[in-house]
Amino acid sequence: MIDKLKQIEDKLILSLLAQPNIWKTLMVDYHPPIVERLWTQVGNYRISLHFIHACEAKDALFHPHPWPSAMHVIHGSYEMGLGYGPGEETPAVFCTILVPNGGMYYDMTHVDGWHYVRPIKTVCSTVMLTGEPWERKAPKSDKPLNPLEINRKMIMLEYFANYYRTHYQNLRLIENQTIQRGDWVEFDSAIMSDYEKKGVDKYFNMKGFVIKRSDTLIDARFDNDRIQTKACYLKKLSFVGESKPIEKPSTFVDKIDEDDDDFDPDFL
Repeated sequence: MIDKLKQIEDKLILSLLAQPNIWKTLMVDYHPPIVERLWTQVGNYRISLHFIHACEAKDALFHPHPWPSAMHVIHGSYEMGLGYGPGEETPAVFCTILVPNGGMYYDMTHVDGWHYVRPIKTVCSTVMLTGEPWERKAPKSDKPLNPLEINRKMIMLEYFANYYRTHYQNLRLIENQTIQRGDWVEFDSAIMSDYEKKGVDKYFNMKGFVIKRSDTLIDARFDNDRIQTKACYLKKLSFVGESKPIEKPSTFVDKIDEDDDDFDPDFL
């Protein structure tokens, strides 16, 4: 389940977050901790986004899941207690785990697994993937659950979109250390906010040729424009391939000056 969750995060999550209409909402407030939930269906799986509010350990709901699940704790001090037992009779807690500040994945793939979760100090943000339901009885509440206000929904979508954009931009910055002069690059609009797209949106779906590379910047030519992509844009470029080797002309030039900033591969 963790691998499937990571696959959705890698391939789909930013696209899903850019579509507010596909997300349903719930205020899960029948028992502590209070959970603000957004969810949408992805094939046979359901992906849920959570803001989980702090509560005391003695108040946190100890429960089994009616389906296999995987969780990504993104941010916040997160405590989880674990138990095991069939049916609806509450088992003993046999293990307690504390995550100081996010950054943990775990899954629950046994039908008789139980747990409680609670943020300790402030709201925790988590992403959960659930599979098709098991044939399992579990404690339920008769209290009807209400949807979230639309502004709260949009705040949550932007929060998670900003997290994933920042995460993948930082990964891209590391990957882009290998880009060299002569390579081809393009702007990756999928990991850019609307604000970050301003001024460079005309270069989307256009390949740029790297004409200069240093530790802190990449100079690339997009069509007739030369773009100096400093630190903020190094996070937003994608490597799309190496240039074809340039054959040395035998009649009118003996050497290509690779230190010439104005070298144009299309000139030869």
